[in-house]
Amino acid sequence: MEDKYTTREHTAFAHKFTRHAIASILGAIFSMGLCIAAGVNDLNVWSAFFAVIMVGCAIYALGYLRYRLMHVHCPECNTLCETYNDKTIRQWIANCHRCNIRWKLGVGSKSTSNIN
Repeated sequence: MEDKYTTREHTAFAHKFTRHAIASILGAIFSMGLCIAAGVNDLNVWSAFFAVIMVGCAIYALGYLRYRLMHVHCPECNTLCETYNDKTIRQWIANCHRCNIRWKLGVGSKSTSNIN
């Protein structure tokens, strides 16, 4: 059976996704450091406050990044694409059924430069 999709790199998705992931992780790490510092200095109320912020950053990161993976729009026609994790190339893919384009999102456990 012939594949009707052409494969292309998605423009700027990986950069935005990585930027949000790093910002969320850094926020959680910073809050964890403040939580530990407040706990060491017997500031239990502040320690609990920073612990809540740390958990909030982690939940935000997981929820938002999952949302971004499931709501990818085609750069050509702005249609919502169907996304899935392609196990053979270990990367997230978005299929646009309107344009018949398979977009490599640049997110996964293998860099896009190693994929043919």
